[in-house]
Amino acid sequence: MALFGSFALLIALALAAYNLLAGALALRLLATGQQARISPERLADTARRAGIAGFAAITAAAFALVWSVFANDFQLLTFWSTPTARCRRRISLPRCGAARKALWCCGRGCWGHTGLCCG
Repeated sequence: MALFGSFALLIALALAAYNLLAGALALRLLATGQQARISPERLADTARRAGIAGFAAITAAAFALVWSVFANDFQLLTFWSTPTARCRRRISLPRCGAARKALWCCGRGCWGHTGLCCG
């Protein structure tokens, strides 16, 4: 599910870029009265629809995040979990039971490639 969420965010990024660029171009064409191969009204309409599709893609990514939290599926590393930062941080996360704490231990633990240990 994490892969689906990442893919949905990439699609949302592409749609947001298209929304920004096509909307700006359509507004410029409408303001100056220039003609193009595609009419400015149609270009503005596609930019609006890209914005709506971007909202749907971000909603799908948020759903994937909530699903991963409830399934306890943390496969992707975050940007701050570099090898040097992992060895220095201690993070309290209730993943291994109520009394146990998850801590960064440079990949020697029960969570494999993520570097989370149960201890």
